[in-house]
Amino acid sequence: MTKPEDNIAKVDLLSHDIAEARRQELLRIFPEAHTESGGINFDTLRRSLGDVVQTGPEGFGMSWAGKVEMIYTGPPYNTGNDFIYPDN
Repeated sequence: MTKPEDNIAKVDLLSHDIAEARRQELLRIFPEAHTESGGINFDTLRRSLGDVVQTGPEGFGMSWAGKVEMIYTGPPYNTGNDFIYPDN
């Protein structure tokens, strides 16, 4: 006799290592950047990418740090749901 829980699909509850997956994908696309120790040679990768690499300052700089006293974020408007805020 089968039990109801026998028909339930099992779910993989392991967290995937996203950084490792992306590193493997980079090495698959740019095998010339692979080092003997299994790492990535970023100088070789930069040469392979050529003009695509932006070596300037960060696109979203942190120049506001130390100058902002408060950031206000409003409630989630236009979500289609009522927003109830317990204002005690």
